[in-house]
Amino acid sequence: MDRIDSNTTWRLLHNALTTPRRLHQWKIITSGSCLWCKEAQGNLMHMFFQCQLTKPIWNFVSTKLATINKSPLPTYEQLLIGYPEENPRARLSNFILVLARSTIYRGYMSVAKEENPPNPNYLNIFKLRLKYRLALEEHQANLTGTYNNFQETFLINNALKDF
Repeated sequence: MDRIDSNTTWRLLHNALTTPRRLHQWKIITSGSCLWCKEAQGNLMHMFFQCQLTKPIWNFVSTKLATINKSPLPTYEQLLIGYPEENPRARLSNFILVLARSTIYRGYMSVAKEENPPNPNYLNIFKLRLKYRLALEEHQANLTGTYNNFQETFLINNALKDF
């Protein structure tokens, strides 16, 4: 994972992500509403799971994780924190989760910084990022002679065959 993806995860786990609600409490912005939908409080739960612009990403990710782990849909805790086990299924699941969370947060912050308007196609952005990260991981594995590890980690149950 790149530094920004890792930073987003660290900040999320330490409850240090910037949200509109926090910015409003700090009197930096005038409203604590969601920057995307403007309909609810811009807190972490809303930003990551309840906003209409993020639900398609989580529906896609949840389906993939259920396929990878051969289990029911993941819980909110698993989506936020990840899978603690150290095995190929958990590594792939956590790879996807880190990418999903950072895609959402990057999109959210680009709106907060007024760099971009809200984009209703965050799912497509996530899929592109996933496709390119997988290609990068595969290329790295070929260069370092660890392609068997790549296959063991990233090609479980053909869960990502669409990429």
